[in-house]
Amino acid sequence: MSIDNTLSLIEAQLQDMQAAQWSGLRLLGISLLMALLLSGGMAIVLARRFIRPIYQMQAAARSFTQGDFARRTEVCQHDELGMLAHDIDELGEQLGQAKVEREAMQQRRQDFLSAVSHELRTPLTVLRGTLELMLSGIVKDPERQKTY
Repeated sequence: MSIDNTLSLIEAQLQDMQAAQWSGLRLLGISLLMALLLSGGMAIVLARRFIRPIYQMQAAARSFTQGDFARRTEVCQHDELGMLAHDIDELGEQLGQAKVEREAMQQRRQDFLSAVSHELRTPLTVLRGTLELMLSGIVKDPERQKTY
């Protein structure tokens, strides 16, 4: 075998190795691009999965500040966010019950004040009438004035 044949054989082997190297680099680049796209898609899906319940809990909390205690988070997850949503829902229930109790207490207070006012009005009216009668001088008999 001559040197030219050996050089051409080595050159052919080098070209085959370079072609294999470029093919491998292309495959690596495509794999990296696919991995980036796949991981980016998964990141978006996971971010939405975590952010959506937080927005729902925020909306429920804002409703509570406006007095709407019937609003619920509607989050059904079995993780920390789900536990927090459940606690917010329970808070809304307790705030709603407290509001109903407060309104009932205010109604009872109003009824009590109305009853006391009515009960005090009758004796005061009698006293006022008697004093007006005495001051007007209509009753002149000292015995009757003493009775009044």
